Amino acid sequence: LKGSGVDEEPTGILSIDNNKGIVYVHKKIDFEAYQVLRVFQLIMQYFTDVCSSTGEKVITVMATDNDDSTTPNGTFSLKIKSVTPKTDNVEFFIEQVENTYTGTIYFRGCLEYEVNMLHSQKYTILIEAKDHGNKIQLSSTATVLINIIDKNNHLPEITSQTVTEVLYLQVTDKDSHGSAAWKAKFQIKGDKENYFEIKTDPTTNKGILSVVKPMDYELETSRNLSVSVENEVPYFSWSSLYLPKLYPITIGVIDVNDPPEFVPRVKEVMIMENSATGTYLYTLKAIDPDKTFASNYAKGQDVDNWVNIDSETGKVTTAKVLDRESPLLKNSTYTVLTYAVDNGVPPSTGTGTLVIHVSDENDNVPVLDRTSLVMCLSEGPTTANLTATDQDLPPFGGPFTYELQGDVKRRWKMDPNFGKIPIYCYKNEAVLRRGRTPVSQSMVVPADIKVNTTLISLQGTTVNLVKENTVYSGVYEVPIKTSDNQGRYAIQNLTVTVCDCTISASCHLRRMSGSHIAFSAMGIIVLAALLLLGKGEASSCRAGAHPSSTHRHVRTN
Repeated sequence: LKGSGVDEEPTGILSIDNNKGIVYVHKKIDFEAYQVLRVFQLIMQYFTDVCSSTGEKVITVMATDNDDSTTPNGTFSLKIKSVTPKTDNVEFFIEQVENTYTGTIYFRGCLEYEVNMLHSQKYTILIEAKDHGNKIQLSSTATVLINIIDKNNHLPEITSQTVTEVLYLQVTDKDSHGSAAWKAKFQIKGDKENYFEIKTDPTTNKGILSVVKPMDYELETSRNLSVSVENEVPYFSWSSLYLPKLYPITIGVIDVNDPPEFVPRVKEVMIMENSATGTYLYTLKAIDPDKTFASNYAKGQDVDNWVNIDSETGKVTTAKVLDRESPLLKNSTYTVLTYAVDNGVPPSTGTGTLVIHVSDENDNVPVLDRTSLVMCLSEGPTTANLTATDQDLPPFGGPFTYELQGDVKRRWKMDPNFGKIPIYCYKNEAVLRRGRTPVSQSMVVPADIKVNTTLISLQGTTVNLVKENTVYSGVYEVPIKTSDNQGRYAIQNLTVTVCDCTISASCHLRRMSGSHIAFSAMGIIVLAALLLLGKGEASSCRAGAHPSSTHRHVRTN
């Protein structure tokens, strides 16, 4: 319902039930101000794009007259008074069934959204109901508003191509601008390797074709593609036959100077450490994909200048004697970066990696981790831990053999404990025999055991030096021979300071000359006695276990 009392002054007086057509009065009206309220009924109908040559139904309208229906005053006719806007592509007409109060509006032609774009995409039809009164003919009108909804009845078309770094595809579409029926959606055909992608510019609706993966000129110089374009919503057509149009596009590939490629990219070689300078390692090989340029070879990263590379042949040789124990090695490997440079304009460079594995050689001896220590006076034997290291790898490193040198009997020895299997030396035996009794059991030590000062560390690198209670306060030089698993050895003097730790924790810093002379004299007497005891004895080793023995060999696995 529209007009005075509804949306015109005085507003808010009348309303209509949209479903039943009942008109309601909501408040009083001032008769002196408004003697007549002129209202009209607005009927709305919605249509999508449609065409008809015989007549398509729009809507059925109904009118009533309270006069006697058997008289001319109670009968009436329906007709279309006006249609706005007037267009050449559509005709509206109404058919009224005889002796009824209803009439049906039809149209012939096409209701097209694009044709009515200048007229807000709608038709306004004014319908008149007029009775057949003899003296006075009364009438009323109603308005039917037909809104045309845009349907995707136009396919987008690619009208031009613009090439910069990417390819722009200009699209035209007659559907409503900005609608899903207007927005373009592209698809590429003939690109199974996925070299390209195409996106839609949301503002201009252009297609943007770009390269996402590099192409190789040596494999193909051009690529033929096809691009189709549709809309975000399906195409609406009276015909069921529809295939999107394919637009051919040819992409040309421009040749560029590709870098040479090493074959293989990473090469691993082996060499023994301490090999002579100039030892051959490997010959580099690089292939140029362009097949028109020769390659020259050069070093990239070579931290300590270990290798030389022939620039023409790629032959790699050592530039110095290689040391596996160098701090520049990681896990016994040394890495060199290599370059292959072509003579293109501009030149292009390929990179490779040469991994040199340096094999170990027994060129180091085990060395004690410390050359001095402090031991305390006590009523019984005391021990100190000794450890050696060897930079060589197995089997050139541990387990180590420790031997006390010089006259050390009854004063110093090596401790075979830590659960090791002791090996004793017997008189006049030529071979070592491992004891058959389990280590955990007590064993009786034969009487012909000879005191020895050799210990092989079962744990590989560590043993205990035992000071007997016959050693008194003073500073002593104890020579120790440490041998690796292959027999290479070093003899080092271990400085041992013996002092009374109950008097001062730093007693090793004080040296009393008087006591030192007395201790030296006593040492001469003990030495003479030991020489007499050990004269003429020969020994070999046999397995056993005896906690009180003072001369033992222990070997570790």
